[in-house]
Amino acid sequence: MESLLFWSFTLVVCLAPLPFGGNEPWAWSLLALALGLLALLWGLSALLARRLVTLRGRRTLPYALVMVLLAVWYLVQASGWTPASWHHPAWAESSAALDIQPAGALSLTPDRTLVTLMRLLSYGASFWLGLHLLRRRRHARRFLWALVAAGAAYALYGLYEQLSGSRMVLWIHKITYAEALTSTFINRNSYAAYAGLGLVIVVGLLQDRLNRIWLPTGLGWRIRLVTAVDGLGLAVWLLIAAVLLLLTALVLTGSKGGAGASVFALAAIILLANRRRGLRTMLLLGLLLGLGGLVLMQSGMLLGNRLDELRLSEDEGHGDRLSLYGMALQQIADRPLGGTGLGSFAGVFLERRDASFGLTEINQVRVHNSYLEVLMESGLPAGLLLLSIPAVAFFLQLRALPQEGVDRIFPAIAAAATLLLAVHSLVDFSLQMPGIAITYAALLGLGVAQSYPHRTAPQKPMI
Repeated sequence: MESLLFWSFTLVVCLAPLPFGGNEPWAWSLLALALGLLALLWGLSALLARRLVTLRGRRTLPYALVMVLLAVWYLVQASGWTPASWHHPAWAESSAALDIQPAGALSLTPDRTLVTLMRLLSYGASFWLGLHLLRRRRHARRFLWALVAAGAAYALYGLYEQLSGSRMVLWIHKITYAEALTSTFINRNSYAAYAGLGLVIVVGLLQDRLNRIWLPTGLGWRIRLVTAVDGLGLAVWLLIAAVLLLLTALVLTGSKGGAGASVFALAAIILLANRRRGLRTMLLLGLLLGLGGLVLMQSGMLLGNRLDELRLSEDEGHGDRLSLYGMALQQIADRPLGGTGLGSFAGVFLERRDASFGLTEINQVRVHNSYLEVLMESGLPAGLLLLSIPAVAFFLQLRALPQEGVDRIFPAIAAAATLLLAVHSLVDFSLQMPGIAITYAALLGLGVAQSYPHRTAPQKPMI
């Protein structure tokens, strides 16, 4: 049963970005159903086989408790159980304008709150399954290799669509970002973040392989070089090919935010995965900085006037990101405790947009800063509680790196993935794409699971 659960979970995570990044109602509903069923099957199986519970309750139950508290809060937001004085003021305004019986909820859009809660719970299920199914080192390593294969496949598809000039995403024609590589995503910035995650995993596994190569001492550099090349093996060459493939795809997205966050995360994985900060680490960092400079230069050439997006453009009929940030901050100040409701920003924008956003029908559905959006929609207490989950996991992974009995490559990859998405979330909404969020939640679960020492020392990888 454990093997069935592991491979089923791995398949779901690898397929999550396939249907338009999972960002369609039918796609995120299927993903939520699949992960919910897997979590239920794991729970029933764990009652019969306790070995499926691979971590002690005191290490995992706090995460479950936080998710339960958040789920209850978001249900309260969507319900009408709270006093009318707590409800979003738009409900009273609409009731007075229509001369109907007052109704309402804390959330401006209760239906969207419930849908977004379903998606959030599916991310929680991915994290929980990662905690228990990826505790065993062989499962963790195979899971990472499966993500490498999936990332390479999505990059190959994106390159095919880009070079063929078909301007398609699966079976539909692109209506935005026609000149950029987006793979199975609609938004190039979201795919750039996913490609960055793939690069972090590949570079982490590659570095782990290189660290395990034995080099003779006391011999000439030629013999040492031949020995090193001879010891690379097929896996190293496959990882090098994956690096080149993913890096090419990342450049062709033309996403400065995705490229910058990826370079930052790659520098982090090189530093975190090495026990000793020697010459090899410095050379890798130097090479990475050089590649990063080329990526950013190419991204800038593809983007052209991307910085203009941060300025007001009344002629185009929409406001800039700074105006969106200001709107979100104002809503946080107006409703610091109750929030506007999970998933409600599109409704808030329609209600609060002013002349700076023009008079066209363009609607902004994201703040382009996930932190502000979470705090605005959830309220400060619940928003900070939600953000504490990856923050606590991140510091747990950093603490685990020097410990004996911990294979540091696993927490290092998870920590670098957190840094990548933490930086990218400052200027975009990649973590609000189900395909990315499910993948990241699984990586976070893997990182936490591998942050606790094993009784046996790390073994040489079998793949």
